[in-house]
Amino acid sequence: MSQLYYLNTEKEKKDVLEKMKTNGFFQLEKAENELVIGKTLWFIDDLNEPNVLISIKINGVFKIYANEQFDKIKLVLDSINWKRGFLLQNFKNENIDDFKSILKFRKKYNTIQNNLSEKIENIYFGDVKDNKLIEILQNSLKSRGFKTNSGEKMSEYIIKLENIDEKISKLEEIIDENVVLLTLNDIDFVYKFKNYKAEFTYDELKWSIESGFSYGYRIKKLDDCCENILASWCVMRSDGQTGNFHTLDRFKGTGFSNQVKAKLIICLLKNNITPICHVYDKNNSRNLKNLKLGYSKTIGVKFIDAIHNQSD
Repeated sequence: MSQLYYLNTEKEKKDVLEKMKTNGFFQLEKAENELVIGKTLWFIDDLNEPNVLISIKINGVFKIYANEQFDKIKLVLDSINWKRGFLLQNFKNENIDDFKSILKFRKKYNTIQNNLSEKIENIYFGDVKDNKLIEILQNSLKSRGFKTNSGEKMSEYIIKLENIDEKISKLEEIIDENVVLLTLNDIDFVYKFKNYKAEFTYDELKWSIESGFSYGYRIKKLDDCCENILASWCVMRSDGQTGNFHTLDRFKGTGFSNQVKAKLIICLLKNNITPICHVYDKNNSRNLKNLKLGYSKTIGVKFIDAIHNQSD
């Protein structure tokens, strides 16, 4: 089996990221985000000349970053038996205490349990960029008895960590006093409006609110019968992406959503986290709003959803 190395310290991750910069990697700024958030497990195939970086988010989503050494990438992916728990399979001789920080989080919120199981029925891969990488990954999964589905094309938008004070000052001009942090009392209400709910969506939302990375536009008093209305909100996911972006129908077109997102962007910039979001290419209005808020379009990505064929 192709060797995979677990990176368990911040220094190891930073050292590998520096090597990645000279070894043909894309989406590097997102990888740096995951380092900052710190709620992921990282694995690399070669410490000196990395070709494949695999990370697992707190909600169990796999992320695969790769250069264009496709022969080496294929060797690594084909060596993984996706039908068994990733951690059990690759690190059964390791001391599980090496993963104590992420496992402690898992026990608290019951996340990434999928990767500690003897039997895997479905796997979700987020934000796969290269069409060739998608093909290799799908073929690897197919050989293990999985059926795969590749989603619609999305584009990634980022705001680079440069001229931060200037960017913050510009964003602050559009924000009023009604933009506030979400609280744990808002979880059920926000969760209800989430279009796509996965096994760990609720857990991740709770993490985001507790970490101070979720904002909403709260109207203290609208009329005699309506008070404390959460009209719009935006939440950061564990990999640094802004998600669960929603505005109640009666408040669409008010600009509340721009204020909320601007506040979250400011929070990320102040914490030295690169703001990132993914938007479906067909969503023209959202793409235009991102550009107005200072985002720049970078790459196109897709997701892969794999379900094991039980008849095999």
